[in-house]
Amino acid sequence: MTLQKLVEFKAKYPGAINLVELQQYLKPGQIDYKIDEYIDKAER
Repeated sequence: MTLQKLVEFKAKYPGAINLVELQQYLKPGQIDYKIDEYIDKAER
């Protein structure tokens, strides 16, 4: 679900995802929660 949300966000806002910044959110055991947090931050 989170991966789908990330792909849809990228399709809607090309260039809005910074992979270097996203890498900071990839923590073991919290990946879904952290990716959702990153998407929310990027939408603002």
